[in-house]
Amino acid sequence: MDVPAVIVSVASCVVSVLSALIAVRALRTQRLVAAQQTLFAVSQKARDMVADHPELLQLHGISEATVAGLGVSKQETAYLIMSFVSGEAFYRLMDPPEIVFTDYRKALLDNPKVKLVWEKVIRKRLVSSGKFLDAVDCYYKIAEPSAAPDPAA
Repeated sequence: MDVPAVIVSVASCVVSVLSALIAVRALRTQRLVAAQQTLFAVSQKARDMVADHPELLQLHGISEATVAGLGVSKQETAYLIMSFVSGEAFYRLMDPPEIVFTDYRKALLDNPKVKLVWEKVIRKRLVSSGKFLDAVDCYYKIAEPSAAPDPAA
């Protein structure tokens, strides 16, 4: 038996198995990204309808009176929904270890109207829990209320 030939054969087998594993992982990642892109595109289309039909917010537990009481127009509300949903999609797809907002995003977040719309309309209704929601909450210093103390304790 030729030792160099055996080494080459074993090495070829190992490389083939590793290549197959990498290909399977890449395929899973591609499918996940494609599914998320489709989901966000469909979700964005639904949210775009809010600009023309603000009464749709009632389906999320948000009345038109609530939005009107914030002093924000229908167009501003629709724009902010689009902006936050797009931000959420970006950070979910990119999945960075840490979210660092751009100057554009910070300037937007610094607007008092934006904070009101985030808290009263968008937060946990139109943007799901996750890194992006946590990062915006952290920027605004919003903390989840702690659980009520157990009276029996």
